[in-house]
Amino acid sequence: MREVSERLELLYPLPLVVELVSKAAKEASKRGFSGLPPSARRVLELILSGVFVTLVAPSPSL
Repeated sequence: MREVSERLELLYPLPLVVELVSKAAKEASKRGFSGLPPSARRVLELILSGVFVTLVAPSPSL
């Protein structure tokens, strides 16, 4: 992942973060987890921290 992120910028729309977290929680529930597994939580934390993914707000031009 680090090698890929050094060559290109990964973007994720800020308004969809809530949907992403909701989808992760729904999938965890369907699989019988009482909460998000630690690995899923860590990935979400990395996305929200901006380490590998840049969160972008929508612009009026889009």
